[in-house]
Formats: sequence, C-alpha cells, structure tokens
Amino acid sequence: MFSGISEMRRHLQEELDRLPDGMSPMDRIIAAVEIHLRHELELSDYATASIRNSGQIPDHLRSRQKKESTAYNRIWRKLLADARAEGQLRDDLDDQIAQALVLGALNWAAEWWDPRRISLDAIVANAQVVVRNGLSPRSGSNSPRSRGKATRRTPGSASR
Repeated sequence: MFSGISEMRRHLQEELDRLPDGMSPMDRIIAAVEIHLRHELELSDYATASIRNSGQIPDHLRSRQKKESTAYNRIWRKLLADARAEGQLRDDLDDQIAQALVLGALNWAAEWWDPRRISLDAIVANAQVVVRNGLSPRSGSNSPRSRGKATRRTPGSASR
C-alpha cells in the first residue's frame, strides 16, 4: 500500500517538474490528470492496489500510507491553489471538495475500466475534458487576474 501511493506521488511530481516553464496552472492540472490515470491504470499495479484497498488496511499500517497520501494530496492542493490564484478556477467551487471529487473520479477508473473495451487514451481525453470544464470559470464569471486574486472558497463559505 505504501509503495503504491509513494511511487505515484514521486511519479506525479517528477512528471510535473518536467513540464515546460510558463505552462498555465489549468494546463498543469490537465497534465496531472493524464499522469495520474496513466500511472494508476498502466504503469503500476501497486498504485491500483493502494487505491482499491486503502480503507481496508489495519490501523498500525495505515499511518505510513496516510502520510504518503497526504503528500500526494498536497501536490494537487498546490495545483488547484495556483489555478485559483490565476483566476482559472470557478468562483463557486470549494477547492478541497473539488480536489476530492477529481481524485475520487480518477481513482474510481481502476474499478470500472476494461482495456479490452475502452482505450486508455479515451479515458484520459474524457477525464481531461470533464476536469477542465468542471473547474474552469464560465466565460466572464471570474474577475481577471489584473483586478485581484480570486478568493479561495472554504467549507461553509459557499451559499447553500
């Protein structure tokens, strides 16, 4: 379990570090979607096992895995924070909830994807469209960066 999430975290960070300078924060998120899915579904059986079984391991083993998971989530939190700072996230999204939903959807692919029926390229392309369109502001809904940074939503701050 530890190996799966640890390897996935290292792989994501290494691949993000290789991206060209000046790439927009949203494009970095979209790249991270592909990196995550390809690693989870193609490169690492350990990552898939970690995703599938993380809630079923004994407490004495969970702490090490949880630390790696927290480090992995920190990478995603920074990706969303950078997009938020650039006005590339919808104002009506809570960053933490959005992150959990994106990662939950990406992780769930390990449960239903059948490579004999759907190509990995199709999964990646569809996930990227869903994430970009779900996170990106609607035309004209966020104030431009030159007028100030968007306020980060926190739990309880959105009107219900």
